[in-house]
Parts: sequence; structure tokens; C-alpha cells
Amino acid sequence: MSDVEYVVELTPGGQTFMCGADETILDGALRQGVELLYGCRHGRCSTCKYLVEDGVVDLGEVTAYSLPDNEQDAGWALLCRARPLSDVLIRDHRL
Repeated sequence: MSDVEYVVELTPGGQTFMCGADETILDGALRQGVELLYGCRHGRCSTCKYLVEDGVVDLGEVTAYSLPDNEQDAGWALLCRARPLSDVLIRDHRL
């Protein structure tokens, strides 16, 4: 298990949580009581699709159906698959 952790900030609300480099952003959020939207947790339903406004993530294994190349290029990620590679700023569309 890696000791590296990154700060994930949700904008515009400013809520933050820590996420280990070895866990998905969704797992890090849920571990700390942050209730992000999600469904299948396998990268197929797209319920956990959020816009990464700043920072770098490893998108993980995703299908073109769930996260097409143009959405990846625009900064979208499936948080059930994405792992942080730096501190990350994510658009919170729950608000």
C-alpha cells in the first residue's frame, strides 16, 4: 500500500478529502463520508462521471461507451476508475 495521498477538492463548494495514490477517487471519497454519485462501480454506467478541472489522474480501464475519447480529452473521468496522480480539482455537479 502506498503512503502517497493527494488532496481532492470539489468545486464550487470547496469540500476536500484525501485520496491515496493506490485507490480510486470514488473509494477515497466514500471512505471519508463524501457522498459522490455512483452506480455500478465498474466503469460501465457513467453515473460517477465528473469533470476534472485541474490536476492529473490515471483514468484506469474505461470503455469508449462509458467515456468516449472526446470526453477524456475534455477532462472528464469516471471516479470509480480514476486514481489521482496529483492534487485534483473536480467540478461537483451534485449542487
